[in-house]
Amino acid sequence: MRKALFWYQKAADSGNTSARKSLARIYRNGRGVPQDVHRAIWLYVRSDQNYSYVSMWHLKRLFQNKRF
Repeated sequence: MRKALFWYQKAADSGNTSARKSLARIYRNGRGVPQDVHRAIWLYVRSDQNYSYVSMWHLKRLFQNKRF
């Protein structure tokens, strides 16, 4: 899992929207890492800057369910 996180983070840092969404999902659910909803929100917002409708949907769900 550490290798996957490393590569997702590297891709996310370079602006890859898919990697940002994947990392956000990992942090939102706390899979292999401590759950960090605030970091997940930040990653969803960053991927949303590339007009990712999936990210907007996930953000909406987080705020509706008050999971932050």
